[in-house]
Amino acid sequence: GRDVLLCTSPSSDQEEESPYLRAYRTFLRSALRRNFIGPLCEKIETELRLAVYAKNQDRMSPPTNPKQDGGRKFRQILEMPPLRVCGMIVDVKSEVKRHLEA
Repeated sequence: GRDVLLCTSPSSDQEEESPYLRAYRTFLRSALRRNFIGPLCEKIETELRLAVYAKNQDRMSPPTNPKQDGGRKFRQILEMPPLRVCGMIVDVKSEVKRHLEA
């Protein structure tokens, strides 16, 4: 799959990227996935599974529309434009989409 946390390379008028900057970007990429994107994907996946489970249960009331209720928890995060962090483009929505489609 495509890596959504993209790193931009230095432009031709910049000096070669230092190994420290490269290591820092690797650390940031790992930290974002481990501490933000990974837990976010797990929470969204759990919400989706619970919504499907509730819908399939006859004795339970039908689930609410995620755009009106549960989706609000994640909507602002998923609708954010891609972020630029230390020369990387972080597209949270694409990361979540890729995780859910896997």
